Amino acid sequence: MLSILSESTTPFESPLYTDALTSNSLFYSLPGAVNERRFYFQAIEVTVSIPGIYTFQSNSTIDTMCYFYNSSFDPYNLTKNLIAKDDESGGQLQFRIDVPLESELTYILVVTTHFESITGTYSISAVGPAIVNLTSITQSTTSSTPKPTTPSMSSWHVGILSSSSLNFSRPGGSTERSFYYEYIEINVFITGNYTFQSRSKIDIMGYLYHTCFNPNNSAANLMVKDDDGGDQLQFRIQSYLESEQKYILVVTTHVEFVKGNFSITTAGPSIAYSM
Repeated sequence: MLSILSESTTPFESPLYTDALTSNSLFYSLPGAVNERRFYFQAIEVTVSIPGIYTFQSNSTIDTMCYFYNSSFDPYNLTKNLIAKDDESGGQLQFRIDVPLESELTYILVVTTHFESITGTYSISAVGPAIVNLTSITQSTTSSTPKPTTPSMSSWHVGILSSSSLNFSRPGGSTERSFYYEYIEINVFITGNYTFQSRSKIDIMGYLYHTCFNPNNSAANLMVKDDDGGDQLQFRIQSYLESEQKYILVVTTHVEFVKGNFSITTAGPSIAYSM
């Protein structure tokens, strides 16, 4: 049973949590949106020592939203473990959410925006029967809350696009245009944030898929794509990957039927490998 604050109980106000959504933040796409609409987010681990009702309030110059999850958050399945959400209950386009929390359990507060591709700083106040521990579990830029550091490990893949390579029509493009591609199956030992960076003399693009890739339906299972996020016409993809899940990285070119060598470096909490 949760203990509810009585009128005589003085609630604790936790230290203000501050952070920022930037163009380097992770993002999700709404179902059916073919990953063109990017909503940046921060995932924050929430724990409390005393059960009860806790209130979380945002303060920002941007229009913020929040989603509250039990145990874990999957950016590719936004309804899984979702227990509450709010958009503008805090006034001035800010969220305010009251959530019953248990001690010794882990919750995830996801902070995002009402409109796509919006960046800016924000703060979160938390009030309840005890101090709330807020720790970012995604890439952060200005968080005042210390986060555990995880060693970064690198993996390396070398490939070539040639006239004997497979070809496909890119998501959202004309079916009349065809591009050489190579697909790389990816698995990781440790759940976390991973970065994929291409190196080549040709203009390279990358598409990251969850579970499987179908060249005849290249929009299905697409998580994220990038063209020139790296230097010198190379892609740079950042994504949150889970262990015991399969991902497919498709390497292709910006211009159709271009051939050349390339390499891919992967950095994250563990090496990336293929089964």
